[in-house]
Amino acid sequence: MTAPTTPRRQATLPAKMSAELTRRLGPYTGRLGWDASQLAHHQRERLRLLLTHAAGHSPFHARRLRGVDPSQFELADLARLPVMTKAEMMAQFDAVVTDPRLSKHQVEQHLAASLHEPSLLLDEYVCLTSGGSSGLRGIFVQTLSEFADFVASLVRPDTPGRWPQAGRRQRAWCSAWSPPPRRCIPAASARPWPPGRRSGSSRRRPRCR
Repeated sequence: MTAPTTPRRQATLPAKMSAELTRRLGPYTGRLGWDASQLAHHQRERLRLLLTHAAGHSPFHARRLRGVDPSQFELADLARLPVMTKAEMMAQFDAVVTDPRLSKHQVEQHLAASLHEPSLLLDEYVCLTSGGSSGLRGIFVQTLSEFADFVASLVRPDTPGRWPQAGRRQRAWCSAWSPPPRRCIPAASARPWPPGRRSGSSRRRPRCR
């Protein structure tokens, strides 16, 4: 008798996220000691890569970034970039994403199906949704690696050389992807987040309050 494949595949998701975070532990912890010059250089280079990718793979951003040269873009130029509102993103979602395989309908279907059994869309993408408290619900798609970058940029280990361990009352950033940390420390703050404060769930986009 062949064992079901779905549970086995689902069981690998926490391990995948844990591996992604562990790989970032050294480099991201090292960034806490960067001076202003190092930080500005990193921000500028990553911003240029982001603009290049957006303009080259998203029809929506290609139109909006027409005339912008990413290779010469500086942090001081950010103010002249057009702002994408949530309403615009949701109305033109299929043109905003940089992977032509993705669509709003497809992501919505995946979110509905992942309510009790979270999984990666196309075995690659983490799909998140906001609660809609602003009046407009948003959906957000990123690769597992990009999601790990996001999480690692906001939290740092409370013990040198290791990520925080799980606490019974603390929710994970995304419970389907990694064990919940007991002491999540935002990189911009010197204090731990209050215990019990919910920062995210398997379907909701993590929020910082």
